[in-house]
Amino acid sequence: MGNPLPSEIVKLASGFTGGIGRSGSVCGALTGGVMALGLAFGRTNPGAPRPKLLPATRELIDWFEQAYGSCCCGCVNG
Repeated sequence: MGNPLPSEIVKLASGFTGGIGRSGSVCGALTGGVMALGLAFGRTNPGAPRPKLLPATRELIDWFEQAYGSCCCGCVNG
């Protein structure tokens, strides 16, 4: 894929590794996926509607839990 994102976005997501700061909490890959959905479907003004974002986020979470058994890095069997 090369480097399709600005370096600021890569910096922003750097702490998500290992379940956010290697805490074993919410998976950084899932968190990054939610961020990507926000880039695609998020709002640019506070309070603006976001009709595609929340359903897409829920779908990602449901898929992730089914595929990996949990959204928690410390709980994923892999």
